[in-house]
Amino acid sequence: MDIKAYIESGILEQFVLGNTSPEETQQVIDLSKTYPEIKSEITAIEEGLISFAVSNAVKPSEDLKNKILNKISNEDPVVSEIKETKAIQMTPVRSVKMSLFMMAASLILLGVSIIGNVWLYQKWNNTKMELSSLNLRNNLLVENDKVQQAKYAEIDNKLQLLTNPQVKSVRLKGLPSMPQALATIYWDTNKREVYLNASQLQTLAENEQYQLWAIVDGKPVDAGVFVTEEASKGIVKMKDASNATAFAITIEKKGGSLAPTLEKMVLMGAVI
Repeated sequence: MDIKAYIESGILEQFVLGNTSPEETQQVIDLSKTYPEIKSEITAIEEGLISFAVSNAVKPSEDLKNKILNKISNEDPVVSEIKETKAIQMTPVRSVKMSLFMMAASLILLGVSIIGNVWLYQKWNNTKMELSSLNLRNNLLVENDKVQQAKYAEIDNKLQLLTNPQVKSVRLKGLPSMPQALATIYWDTNKREVYLNASQLQTLAENEQYQLWAIVDGKPVDAGVFVTEEASKGIVKMKDASNATAFAITIEKKGGSLAPTLEKMVLMGAVI
């Protein structure tokens, strides 16, 4: 029989912890009588578990200890007999050892369980943080994609507007009150849509705003107010116009006026 393999199989630890079947228990007892190595290993396992249990045990108070011993003496005739005779019997020693073994095994399992739970909790926290980070990155990518799509759509609209043969380009030049100002009107004569791009316009007071006018049959028609920054950075959709012969921009009160303030006209250009 391969004694080393038998010892390393783990059955002796199970025997000491009381987890072997009756057949396995009898086999271990028989083999321990035949092979000193097996008996020595059993003793070593028992002493190791006892040492672990004792080193981790909490010493009870004397009062609690006396109460427990008195209760055991009253309920267990074997322990009572031991107390009276002061003799060491094999059966109670074995019982005490088994209790210590079970305590040691319980402490080991508890320690493993705590370590496992801590590891799982840390793993869960790390996974949760990684998921939050991925969600944030995904949201940023979605928002960035929306911005890019809007920019592409704007560029596409500008290209279609500039390449459309139905669109007339009207150049507005600055008048003496604002000679550096420039503006371009893109007018779709078929759809009557009017778009504006303006640059080098002066900053106005908070209660003032630029307003576009279409000159139709010699009379100014409101074509809408616009935000200076938006008009200088891109093309702004204005109000539709038809049969216009010219366009002009004036400075009006914020929100626009029903009629232009001629002395505050700053740009004008004729439709060619």
